[in-house]
Amino acid sequence: MADIVPKSNFPDIRKVCYLRASTGTILLVPRPNREIRLYIPVESGSVLSSPKKLTFERIMDAARKIISPYTLEVGSCSWWSAYRVGQRVGERFGANNRVFLVGDAVRKCLPGLFGENPGRTDLT
Repeated sequence: MADIVPKSNFPDIRKVCYLRASTGTILLVPRPNREIRLYIPVESGSVLSSPKKLTFERIMDAARKIISPYTLEVGSCSWWSAYRVGQRVGERFGANNRVFLVGDAVRKCLPGLFGENPGRTDLT
């Protein structure tokens, strides 16, 4: 993820858009002060890259491959970050014909950070 002021000839660079290419996917979201936020999954083969080893240059290289044949350069970058998305599927979510967890309550998160606690309201 990165917040940048882009220099690009992509016609929809300042609109919310989702690009899907054989080289990956990218979500562009306009931000204040001429910035856009880039959401880019960056993978290394079939193994997810370690967020600690991921650099801003690697994120931008991935973005350039996805947006090609258009160009994308960085005027400035105010913030960037990398994180690993964890996904799991439970074997079951209930017992004896009763549901225990549904919706956001199934997310893997720390309590209070939009995980199990707020997800309990999904049940009501």
